[in-house]
Amino acid sequence: MPRLGFFYVPNGIILREFLPTTDGSNFEIPRLLKPLAPYRDQLTIVSGLANAEGDARDAAAARIHG
Repeated sequence: MPRLGFFYVPNGIILREFLPTTDGSNFEIPRLLKPLAPYRDQLTIVSGLANAEGDARDAAAARIHG
């Protein structure tokens, strides 16, 4: 059964502890994603998606409405 999950962190996150530093299927699991290590072959991590039109005040609305 396919699944899709998103992490929404409205108060921020330490990205260097969350995002892999290497690309491809053999990426190094960062510290905050270690609990997901058993599922690494089923993970696709996408980063760099930013809403250039939004700011902190309307971040939630921008995510809901596109």
